[in-house]
Amino acid sequence: MDALKCQNLDKMRDVKDLYDGFIFGKQKDMYNPWSICNYIRQGELISYWTNTSSNKLIGDIIRKHPVGRKYEIEQLMSGEKVHKEINENITFQYLDGDENSLWSLLLSVGYIKAENVVHKVDTIECDVSVTNKEVMAMFRTEILGMFHNGFSVYNRFVKALLEHNIEDMNDYLSEIACTSMNYFDIGNEKEARTPENFYHGLILGLIVTLRDRYRIVSNRESGRGRYDIAMYPLEKNQDAFLMEFKVWDKKKEKNLEETVESAFRQIEEKKYVTDLVTAGINEERIYKLGFAFAGKEVLVKEKI
Repeated sequence: MDALKCQNLDKMRDVKDLYDGFIFGKQKDMYNPWSICNYIRQGELISYWTNTSSNKLIGDIIRKHPVGRKYEIEQLMSGEKVHKEINENITFQYLDGDENSLWSLLLSVGYIKAENVVHKVDTIECDVSVTNKEVMAMFRTEILGMFHNGFSVYNRFVKALLEHNIEDMNDYLSEIACTSMNYFDIGNEKEARTPENFYHGLILGLIVTLRDRYRIVSNRESGRGRYDIAMYPLEKNQDAFLMEFKVWDKKKEKNLEETVESAFRQIEEKKYVTDLVTAGINEERIYKLGFAFAGKEVLVKEKI
């Protein structure tokens, strides 16, 4: 960082968040030299590296991979770590077929970094996370591109969420389900949590770019259990959101309406609002959203 000091550029914290994070062997906190040089020359804290080449290959592989991989990528987008076993020796000829290939590619080109590495015979076991904020911009673009309507659906869904327009939220989720999902995305009865995990990841992917207005938290302990997603407003005058996802249980529930009510009961009985209230959020500004799913059929309802 001596080069920045020589140029009297003092936004060290912002520079670190944007361009730091690369790891070479045991050496951590390595900066992207291309972005640092461009920042010194132009003086603007923007993404330089991800604009140097096409991310088409990354996007194509993301779109082709199984839903489990999509969900894990969306976890990365929310700032979480994902535990993976990765083959570092994967070759390009296997990029379309081996589910490990996506992670190997992301690691080799520097989009993710590996920590807590344990070496095995042919693979490494590690915790991976997005390298820095500069790379996060690419992830947001490519994840949203997985869905048929891309940014259009994102914009409409987020607008409906913030305006508490539940009718439109239902319409947009149904549109995504009908045009962009298949049988393998939504799972089957033998894999009861697969559809719940898929929709959980889908919603994270749609709301993740609200991070400039909300702290978005997934699977956090609160009260007597773990909520699915909570959105903590960064400004006091904004509403908070608490989301719970449920797959229709035809043995216990007659329809999706009952499934949504089951989600609301879980929120109340397990006191999921506890952490939001502790954070200083007025309980009257906490909106509870229940999501119910049965295959491609979706139902969303809201309560205060």
